[in-house]
This record gives sequence, C-alpha cells and structure tokens, in this order.
Amino acid sequence: GSHNLPYHSQPSHHIRWQLPYGGFIKINFNGSKSLAGAAAGFVLRNWKGGFIMAGSRFMENALILVAEATAMRDGISAALQTRYRKILVEGDNQIVIRAIQKQIHTPWQ
Repeated sequence: GSHNLPYHSQPSHHIRWQLPYGGFIKINFNGSKSLAGAAAGFVLRNWKGGFIMAGSRFMENALILVAEATAMRDGISAALQTRYRKILVEGDNQIVIRAIQKQIHTPWQ
C-alpha cells in the first residue's frame, strides 16, 4: 500500500528569503551529498536582495558536515574580500552554526 509521510498531511507553506538589515550583506551557504559526491556552495546578497557573488565546489567523498563547513568558510572568505564588513551568515546546519558561534564573538554579545 501507499505510505503517507507526515509532512504531506500538513498545509504547505512557503519559505521566503528575508532581506538582511540595512547596510548588511547576507551569506547563504549549503552543503549537499549524493551518490556523485559532496558539494559546497554559497550566495552573497546585499540588503536590497541584490546579487553580489556566488561560488561552489565539488568535494568528492567529503562528509556532509565538511561540505557544510566548507560552504560557510568559502562564503565568509568571499564576503571578507568585498568592501562590506557588516555580514550575516545563514545556513540550515545547526551543528556547523553552533560550532562557529562558540569561536566568533560578535560586538553585540
């Protein structure tokens, strides 16, 4: 018989990319893993949603966590090469985000 997965029974909702605060740029990063291998990618956008830069890399048989962390590092590295210094970082991997929060001290902490 057919199996209904739990998320099918809930109403669909759209996740919308949110603008960063004025003067900030936002890094969105993500890692992925498939049979072909792992990949890491990022996108930089300004506070108006305007595209600044993007990058990706293929990482062969890296772990998904390594791909996620590499995507974040590449995004931060690219952002630091721009003239912007107000940077927001957004990703969906809580392990990577929590790990980096313990290493970076922001001025408002």
